[in-house]
Amino acid sequence: MYAGYATNMCILTRPTGIIKMKELGYNIILVRDATLAIETPESLDNEWAKKMSINLIETSFGKTTTLKDLKNSLKKI
Repeated sequence: MYAGYATNMCILTRPTGIIKMKELGYNIILVRDATLAIETPESLDNEWAKKMSINLIETSFGKTTTLKDLKNSLKKI
């Protein structure tokens, strides 16, 4: 489960990031509203880098959720 800063860099590409963990067979979940990306001045207002990173994760590496949905699912345990 991933959340935090630099979805488009650290969360994807670090040795403990999504790409490597997927290669090792882990199920991936990103908490969409608990993460940010490194944006450019042009992408900042609409968070395009974050949106593209989320799209890449959903189409190639795993699933995503929201903090609200995560909290609700943990209450059921």
